[in-house]
Amino acid sequence: MSTPAETPAPAEGKRPARGLCDLLFLRPLKLFRRNPGIVVVVAVLVPFNLLTPGQGVLTEVFTPGWLFDGAPGLIGPLLRPPVLAGAVLLYLAKNVVSAAVAQEMMLIFRNGRARLWEAVRALRPGSVVWLTVVECCTYAVFALAALLAYLPALLAWRAWRVDLTVPLLVVGVLVYPVFYAVTSTTAMMCVLPASARERLRVLRHLTRTRVFWPLYGYYAVRIVVEVLLLGIGPLVLLDLVHSKILASAAIALGVLLPFLLLRGASYALTLELLKADVAIGSVFADHLARGGLARR
Repeated sequence: MSTPAETPAPAEGKRPARGLCDLLFLRPLKLFRRNPGIVVVVAVLVPFNLLTPGQGVLTEVFTPGWLFDGAPGLIGPLLRPPVLAGAVLLYLAKNVVSAAVAQEMMLIFRNGRARLWEAVRALRPGSVVWLTVVECCTYAVFALAALLAYLPALLAWRAWRVDLTVPLLVVGVLVYPVFYAVTSTTAMMCVLPASARERLRVLRHLTRTRVFWPLYGYYAVRIVVEVLLLGIGPLVLLDLVHSKILASAAIALGVLLPFLLLRGASYALTLELLKADVAIGSVFADHLARGGLARR
């Protein structure tokens, strides 16, 4: 009586190799494809590690008058052509990622699901160009306002040695949520299937009280969380612990947590506040008909 042929056992040595390959290569690739926030983390960590010293950051910055004596001297090195070229490339890469994320979120809120590569394929170059132009105009307006506030304080320091750093910081803290809300909404609107004029009309709704104050409060709280993780945490770790590794980890956490946990809430809140606009109402009609923010 013949015995059935035994099935050869799989080679045990190949399983660890496959598991290691999956851990080192396949899983990071899947994470990258599903989450463009990884690109943002890399774009932030690389210049941070190249440009920051290992220690002494807080000690120098908190010197009285540093904002007027020390800070202007940092501008010159930043204006060198290689630095400017790198900054422009990083900024353009940031805009592409921002537009891709906005496209992904729009598909999710319209269709219920989307993948990053679907969003990238649906992304139009005109959306990135519109985002870049409007964002640069926003930067110019806020930079001019900051310069107009800085010059009198600089004069007071040079003429009477009056340090107005704290009042300037207070004003900056109060204004920054406005800047954050405008730039975030601009990124959200850049992929809206509407004309440039209709997108700008949506942005003008930000000046309305019922839209402005909820967004201002939301982004103020979000900024507090991000400043703790992206600003105070890394600086303390640099000055007290003298560890760039821990500071880099704090920055990566500060970039990824809002990106992973808050972008859906930001999008839903903005849609709820802007739903009265015709363009928003038509593009997201199904989402708003289901109850909008109340169902999220």
